[in-house]
Amino acid sequence: MDFGNKLPILATALLICIQFNSRVSAMGGYLYHIEDNIYPVFARNFDDTPVISRKSSVVLFTHSFRPNDLEFVLKYTNLARRLNKWSRILVFEFIDCALEGNIAKCSEINHTPVLQFYPVRDSKAVRGSPTRLDSKGNVDNLISQVVNLLEKTHSGGIFQPFFGLLKFDDPISGLFLGRPKWNHMALLPQTIGSDICREIILGLLPIHEVAVRIVPDKRWFKKNRVEFGDDSIVIVSKGYFSGLKPKALSSQGYIDAITEFLNGKFYYARDFELSEKNYVDIPALQQSIIFSELQKPKTRVYRADLEKAIEKILTQDTLKENYLEGKKLLVLKNIVTLLHHFNPLSATGNGTLIINRFYESLADPKQNKTLGPKVGREQFEKLIGNNSFEAKNYVRCASSIPNLRGFTCALWLLFHYLTVEVANNLGKVKPDSVLWAFHGYANYFLDKPEYYLKLKEYEKKNPIRPTRSTNPDVDVAENDARHSILWLWEVHNHFNIFVPLKEKVDPLFPKIKFPSEKDCPQCQQPSRDGVLNYLKKIYRLKNLSEFGMP
Repeated sequence: MDFGNKLPILATALLICIQFNSRVSAMGGYLYHIEDNIYPVFARNFDDTPVISRKSSVVLFTHSFRPNDLEFVLKYTNLARRLNKWSRILVFEFIDCALEGNIAKCSEINHTPVLQFYPVRDSKAVRGSPTRLDSKGNVDNLISQVVNLLEKTHSGGIFQPFFGLLKFDDPISGLFLGRPKWNHMALLPQTIGSDICREIILGLLPIHEVAVRIVPDKRWFKKNRVEFGDDSIVIVSKGYFSGLKPKALSSQGYIDAITEFLNGKFYYARDFELSEKNYVDIPALQQSIIFSELQKPKTRVYRADLEKAIEKILTQDTLKENYLEGKKLLVLKNIVTLLHHFNPLSATGNGTLIINRFYESLADPKQNKTLGPKVGREQFEKLIGNNSFEAKNYVRCASSIPNLRGFTCALWLLFHYLTVEVANNLGKVKPDSVLWAFHGYANYFLDKPEYYLKLKEYEKKNPIRPTRSTNPDVDVAENDARHSILWLWEVHNHFNIFVPLKEKVDPLFPKIKFPSEKDCPQCQQPSRDGVLNYLKKIYRLKNLSEFGMP
């Protein structure tokens, strides 16, 4: 084979793979990122191992594929960015309820998004009892709630701020006792205002070497022989005192005065407020989440892919023409019957509602069907109504390049699933009915005539109808079901060779023998039993993953 002409194509594909994987890696596969001061946390260690000890935490319970949660992304991101300056005592986290490993933990939450504040625990590295925040307000409102909770939580533990008042009997000699990391302490008279004192405490958190205490009784200064003037504050520096008078009698004025003093001692802020964002590219983030999921071994089929395929068949293919009749309508009825009997969707979802409406009106033998031998677009629109399918993104069938994979990939998955479910529920329909429905869809709905001709050519050499065994001990239905599963598998691999010759292929998802040796080593044996067992394990109803569903 001459690879000379292929090298530019291979190089381009490799470059796309490297660039895309780098972008996905940088995004991290989450709606939120460490760069925004937000850290992922998982159900397996949520209760017993907090991310950082001796810190309070704000935890967002969210779902990466629900519209309400996506609307919250910018608000939570900006909350965490603005309060990055308080990272000495506060950490922002999120737990993604879209991930299967977090579902049990998320069941404790009635809905998402939910924000909860977990107070610091100095004695044990475990989370405190949570307080739910009202997430309906703006970022300023959320900050006010967090401040109120921090004030109740932190009481001067190791490296923690003091919100409590300095007692009159507290000696000045004990201010630094057991706290070697603090080199300076700012003493604030409560007379400047409780709110101002609180804002100064929080405003100086970025400078780790300073602590702040509130002095409610001015007599404390006289008792401890500390010179004190009106509107002044005192800096205690382990052996000497410095009086400071701010340029402005405001919280920021006091913060600026103390900061200037500390900068002169070569102590500077370590944590800074990050500027707010005006936009978050949610589709790109969702894509990174999906591609991170796809790095896992191929052991699951995603319900979202099947739902997207069903949505296309029922709500788009039925509306392409003014009406359906004859064999084309019959193919649709057969597909609807299969979807009704072996529905992979949620029992309470809109997709199931639409499937049931189609079945009752078109295919149910027990119903007096009101639709005649010719069904128009308006009649299909009434069956669909205002209902929409829940799945918005492909998962296993996602693509790194627009307009590739997607539906055709999901169509294969759907019919693989149907062949397996028919085999697991013998007696409901004939096992070969799935293959005839697949054959009919390719002929009447797929809009790829060359693909149907290739399928028809293959079917002539390898008939859908299996050869009957003369062995009386062989169960006919089981044999036919086995044949259907393996026939579709063979066709799929046949097209994996054919398709790259006809159209562009996603370089991240090259057409290879299915399943790969990595995913199924036993499938490489001459015997078909390994392949059959693999397909029946992967495509069964109980193995469908909810990841990607809102």
